[in-house]
Amino acid sequence: MKTKASHWSELVERLLREQTRRDSMQEEPSSAALLAIVNASLGGAARRAPSTFGPYQLGEKVGEGSTSAIYRVLGTGDEPRVLRRMKLSDPSPKAIDRFTRSLRITLERLEHENILRPLEIGDHEGQPFAILPYLDTLERQLACEEWQPERCARVMLQLAKAVAHAHDRGVIHYDLKPANVLWCPAQDGGEGKPMIIDFDSARPLDPAEHNTTTWEGGGATPAYMAPELLSDGEATVRADIYSLGVIFHEMLTAELPDRARAQHPAHSQRRSRRRQRPPMPRYFEGVCAACLEADPTARYQSAAELVRDLTRLIAGERPHRYRGRLLRALDWASAHRAISAGLWVAATCSAALAWQALDPGPLSAAERSAAAASELAATLGEEFKQLATAAERAATDPAVVRHLDARSPSNLDLALRGHVSAPNARNEFSGLFVMVSDAQIIASYPSVADEVLQRKYPWRDYFMGAMRLGNERAAGPGRAYLGRTFRSETSALLELGFSVPMPETGPTRGILMARLKAQEVLREMQRAAPDEGSWAKARALLRLVLGRAEPLEQVSVLLGPRDRDRAGGEANVPPPERLMYLSHPDMTAQSSEEWLNTAYEKPLLAALGAPAAPGEQFQPSLAGPVLFEDYADPIRESGGWSAAALPILRTGYVVLVQSTQHSPAGDARDQFLGRFAALLIGSGAMLAGLAFVRRKLESLR
Repeated sequence: MKTKASHWSELVERLLREQTRRDSMQEEPSSAALLAIVNASLGGAARRAPSTFGPYQLGEKVGEGSTSAIYRVLGTGDEPRVLRRMKLSDPSPKAIDRFTRSLRITLERLEHENILRPLEIGDHEGQPFAILPYLDTLERQLACEEWQPERCARVMLQLAKAVAHAHDRGVIHYDLKPANVLWCPAQDGGEGKPMIIDFDSARPLDPAEHNTTTWEGGGATPAYMAPELLSDGEATVRADIYSLGVIFHEMLTAELPDRARAQHPAHSQRRSRRRQRPPMPRYFEGVCAACLEADPTARYQSAAELVRDLTRLIAGERPHRYRGRLLRALDWASAHRAISAGLWVAATCSAALAWQALDPGPLSAAERSAAAASELAATLGEEFKQLATAAERAATDPAVVRHLDARSPSNLDLALRGHVSAPNARNEFSGLFVMVSDAQIIASYPSVADEVLQRKYPWRDYFMGAMRLGNERAAGPGRAYLGRTFRSETSALLELGFSVPMPETGPTRGILMARLKAQEVLREMQRAAPDEGSWAKARALLRLVLGRAEPLEQVSVLLGPRDRDRAGGEANVPPPERLMYLSHPDMTAQSSEEWLNTAYEKPLLAALGAPAAPGEQFQPSLAGPVLFEDYADPIRESGGWSAAALPILRTGYVVLVQSTQHSPAGDARDQFLGRFAALLIGSGAMLAGLAFVRRKLESLR
């Protein structure tokens, strides 16, 4: 005769072979075919000779619990029955009391369509027994077929209602599992319904102790037990909520939850051979998670609350206790603060290291100079365009043009004044004057000495450039021309000039000259350059973190071509093809002149080329920055700098930014620490915000 263990092992192997065959043929599992294997195995199993128990003739054993065994009752016709009796022939009084208490609780306290009540109870030779209908278990149903999540939710709703009924009647089951749930098929071919059995481990609630009981241990299955029962914690109705969560998880995934799997490795090994299911829907996962919380106070507080959420789940609505992955992660982090803090710091350190590895590293001093020069050249280029537009606007002013042929200097001076010192003027220029075609100044604001007015300036670059523009564009005004820097005979200061040919209203062609002191360009450069205020170091650290560190010290300089003075111009001496310092923060005398060292000037002029012709100066320059790794500043009379030069459009003027070789906290270690601190603070602020949202959601729950 086969032993019980070998018989069930053979049955399981047959079921697995059938499942493997259908998987290879890509057939859907058939519950009828698999149940046929079970019935054939039961029917073909070697049976012991029928025995009698009171008035009943018993067949083979079909199941057993912690204290009782279940036998098939023979001779019951079309309605198969089983008899549930004590497992031992000579049970202890405690075991008998536990068995009879289970029957008494079922009959006296519970009356629900999803709780199986005995058809008959009795006593034979001091041993209690009960007659029950012969039904398959939910465990075997789940082993034979896979249910859709919606059907799992409908079955779970019935179980939750039955458990809620038991709790309302003062009973906690404590041993809810698929083996203790029978499956009653529908007579009309419908879905069927689950029936809870086996209240051997049940305990009555004590209202005086806030609906808790004393857990005595024993009898229950560890894989389905709540964590507080395994650790001798307080036993409440929430223990049954946890067991329902394990059943629901197993119905949906054919797997036990992780914590339950550790308690039941044999069950886990058997289930792992089933086909892989898709992940459960998020709302179903949320209900499972709310049942399976390790902390009892975080679970559903009653089965009735679970019933409400399952009802919403079946209706396709969001459950009240749904907690997404983010909230559950925050819950876990709150419960494991030390581990969470360590993971947070480790993740932040890894992110900072990855940032450091992917970043090409801090820019060199020359590259930082080139970046600053590009920004400054773009700023001054836009400023020069605006100045050229302002000069053209003044040259076409009807009040200025009307007085040009009239040769009325006093009225023309007043017209020029409106563009320099009017209350609503932008004060772009330090002065304006008008010349006629023989290069004589006929009007000026501010006014100039008579000796200046009596002179002619045909050799000035700004005059020749404006005349070329006028000849090229005889019909109407031309664009402004930015001439070479000249030394003013009025103020003895270096000045820039935007000269514009004026419209011809008669035989006289006029040229309007808008003057701008070189030192005023320096002030514009200082406004565009990074300041060195109280937050300079903080900004430098921020740019270092972002891979764009500011140098410790940076000096912006304007270089430009120099025009001839009177003696050279009247003698037709060509203008010098060199660049000079027009503005420098350390130029003590506005009249001093410093030329760019020829060692830097030659490669710079070769790269930038000659200034563009009139009418093309305000177009973008195609030249890139010219770098000098070891630059000596002639005004500071010191070396050890790095520098970058970039043209301002195609005007012939050049921005040069020179930097010290070292930047504050410019090494890789400080950069990593800065990035680590930035990520730590940023992620900490984000986590604090998430925790705040979590508390708000908890308060609304």
